[in-house]
Amino acid sequence: MIPLKDDTPRYSTPLINYFLIAANVAVFLFEISLDRRAQTGFIEVFGLVPARLAMSLNLALPHVHGASHAISPAMACLPVLTSMFLHGGWWHLIMNMWFLWIFGRNLEDALGHFPYLVFYLTCGFAAAMVQTFSDLGSQIPTVGASGAIAG
Repeated sequence: MIPLKDDTPRYSTPLINYFLIAANVAVFLFEISLDRRAQTGFIEVFGLVPARLAMSLNLALPHVHGASHAISPAMACLPVLTSMFLHGGWWHLIMNMWFLWIFGRNLEDALGHFPYLVFYLTCGFAAAMVQTFSDLGSQIPTVGASGAIAG
């Protein structure tokens, strides 16, 4: 069953939730405005590639290929954040934003604005780490806010 709405009363305006939804939609609109080649490059740079992150943190196994060029740990970690704002298609975006709209508003109301943002980003970071450690050698970019929203 997919929830359509909630009836929990809120006592504050969910400004952070509105910002997160707007940022996700804006990044997705930019993403789809690119031609196929630029879009692939964009996802490759800003999506989380577990092998790249693992290699920059010296976690990768020796058999991992394709990410041999040196990259600073800071630049390798940036996609942990940026991948939370990329989506693989309209359906992916719509479902994520729908659940963020329904559940995020109440959580932000209960936690407060800044703690909600910290919690959201922490959940997204944790999801990225689980994805990375589940397959250190994966060179497929991971995108989406699902981990942050599921938290």
